[in-house]
Amino acid sequence: MNDLLICNNKNSPPTFVSRSGRGWPDLTLANSIIFNFIKKWEVMDLESFSDHSVSECAYKSGRKKAKGRLPMKFSFWNPELRTLRNKVTALYKKYDILRKTVVDGPEVQAAGSFYRKERAIFKLRLLYFRTLAWRNFCIQHSEKFGAIFRFAFKKCKKAFADDLALVTFGRTRKILETNTNNALDLISQELNILKLDISIDKCQALVFRSISSRSLSKHNTTVFNSNPSFKLNGRSVKITKTLKYLGLILDNKLSWNPHIFGLYRKAYNFCSNFNGLIASNWSVSPSLLKFWYLTVVEKALLYGAAVWGGALTKSQIAKLRSIQRMFLLKLFRAYKTTPTNSLNILLGIPPLHLVTKSLFIRFNIWKLRSDKFRELIDPISLDFYRDINSISSNRKIIICEDFTDYDYEVYTDGSRIGDNVGFSVCFFERNSLLPVFCYKMNSFNSVFQAELAAINFAAGWALERNVKIKVFSDSKSSIEAIRSPKVKSNFVLSVKDNLYNAKDLVSLVWVKAHAGNPGNELADHFAKIASSCGTDMSIPAPYSYVKRVCKEFLMNEWHSYWKNSTTGKHTKEILPSANLDLLISNKYVIYLFTNHGPFPAYLCRFEILNNPDCLCGEHGDVDHYLTSCMYTKDYHLLLPTGAARTHWTRKLCKNYLFLNRLKSIFEISRKICDDLQRL
Repeated sequence: MNDLLICNNKNSPPTFVSRSGRGWPDLTLANSIIFNFIKKWEVMDLESFSDHSVSECAYKSGRKKAKGRLPMKFSFWNPELRTLRNKVTALYKKYDILRKTVVDGPEVQAAGSFYRKERAIFKLRLLYFRTLAWRNFCIQHSEKFGAIFRFAFKKCKKAFADDLALVTFGRTRKILETNTNNALDLISQELNILKLDISIDKCQALVFRSISSRSLSKHNTTVFNSNPSFKLNGRSVKITKTLKYLGLILDNKLSWNPHIFGLYRKAYNFCSNFNGLIASNWSVSPSLLKFWYLTVVEKALLYGAAVWGGALTKSQIAKLRSIQRMFLLKLFRAYKTTPTNSLNILLGIPPLHLVTKSLFIRFNIWKLRSDKFRELIDPISLDFYRDINSISSNRKIIICEDFTDYDYEVYTDGSRIGDNVGFSVCFFERNSLLPVFCYKMNSFNSVFQAELAAINFAAGWALERNVKIKVFSDSKSSIEAIRSPKVKSNFVLSVKDNLYNAKDLVSLVWVKAHAGNPGNELADHFAKIASSCGTDMSIPAPYSYVKRVCKEFLMNEWHSYWKNSTTGKHTKEILPSANLDLLISNKYVIYLFTNHGPFPAYLCRFEILNNPDCLCGEHGDVDHYLTSCMYTKDYHLLLPTGAARTHWTRKLCKNYLFLNRLKSIFEISRKICDDLQRL
């Protein structure tokens, strides 16, 4: 078929000869044209490759390509970088030789200085060419998050597939259909120009009425009497009851039930991940488990709570409580019948629905500037975040160079004593103190704002008089905020603008606080005076104040919820108020606080025992075994009553002798329950 003939002959000499041996290949093929010319063909036993001069082979490997690092898709290396690299390498070798041969001297210092200078130049050029190459390759280099594709309908060099959300509205169903279909036609035309296709089978639409038009519905709901018709490229788009977008499940009734009830599976997966970290005889630290819950689990479950946490129904609150209960029982191994409210109090973890409400209020106050919560905070007096992408880098990064030829020394400091906040600015001219400026701020302002306000006042003072000053501040956070390009606060940005205008007149230096510096100690003294007696200065409230107010609101709501709850009465007698810092993870202490443990009275409630009495004949609850049972008389405790019991219990929870005695009491009560169960 391929005009090839087999040349193998069993009597022929070896076809492969080398220094290490000789052998015969499995198969030798030749074309019919040359077959007649090789009657006595063989490989000579000589060190020559002349017989291979006319051989041509083509092989195709069946092996898979090895999986490894992705290949480079853009190159930045060039001859200039290679020359600089070689120069830096040579300078380092010279510097290393001098450092090893000469112990110390000007030659070593000069060589090291020259090497470090050239290395810095090389790094700068390397960064420049890498950035330039990346900008030429990637059309999204200017995006804050490079992987996010900002969909813009314009011709471009490259395009990437991504989801597209379209939001339209109309006063009637017919107008809604027209607006949506026109928008879909425009999108289709632009995508055809970009040579992109939309999978219509994966497209979904969700329609609902606004609150103002619900009266037009038959049942006064957000659902349409008949769904509108949307078409894309002549094909209908599927209209669904629920739609998942950006991690949230939207429904056509805007009830958020599908999203909240769908959190249970996510919570179950989270909870199962802790199985390898928790066992009956060992576990990680309870404080670490609480930290994981608050920072990982709770944040994931309450994603988007600022949107859906406004008006939770009873069924949604019950679902959130059951989700949280799963974690509380799993992480801290209490009895399954322990009330959820008691677990919240004992572990210092607020109820999930109250945290959701707090996040919703924070979002409405800070982002939306809503007047609904004016009794908590007046939104007019709040600071706000600005878009820093439109600000030039010269104004975002302020570095006040240190110089020695200045006219005045300035020491600034901020202070807070209780609810009083203030700052002071002390000017020195040739070691002579000038009049001190003291200002008092509002109670909602922070010490961080006071420190920045003092630096801002000093910069404005120098700019007004056109003099050079050297500012000494003990607030490293303020200096870092001035240098950081990521700060969005309008107040901080206004301080940066003032320093930018006076950058040639102001030198900003950090000085350690309470280190014996006379100027700093004097500024600290006047700052404490200014917090109560200074001149009033009004500065907008920071975001930290909004968080603090929402936290206080959460604690008040939690305290009221705990006070009015009908469960956990025994726990309420010992711990009448909520505390975020409380963490009781010892199971014997949980038995004591909840009365849910190995006690006949408890087991009788759930029909495990027929009689609530102990073997001694008295009612077998937790107080009985702690104070009066004859079987535990060697470990009895004197329990105070009223408010004194709360203080006594919290104090003894950290006493190891008390915990060991408590363990002995409850082990005896467990044996009594086992004996009663056998009877």
